Amino acid sequence: MARERLPKMMYFSAQDYRTSALRMRSIMTGDRDLRIVYSELLFALWEQGGYLPADSDQLVDILGLPIEVIERTLPIIEDFGRRSLRGGIHIEGGKLWNQRILEDLEREL
Repeated sequence: MARERLPKMMYFSAQDYRTSALRMRSIMTGDRDLRIVYSELLFALWEQGGYLPADSDQLVDILGLPIEVIERTLPIIEDFGRRSLRGGIHIEGGKLWNQRILEDLEREL
């Protein structure tokens, strides 16, 4: 998708986010970075047309977060993604994606 054609306004389901297992894990373990990385990934996926590189070095620049934080939390986020088709972050073929964002972008465009 051409970036200039992407919508600026993103759909966000507050209820889905607030009841997500990933958010609850973050709260119960006190791992705030988990929520920050997850949120930043969702926002960046929207801005980038639905896909991001799965490379931590590239994600540092895209997300604006330290590589140590990304490398520590990404496996946890990916594990939760395996359990949630639409809400999770999936890694496949060197790319990160989220099914709900892909569907929302397709509908919007």
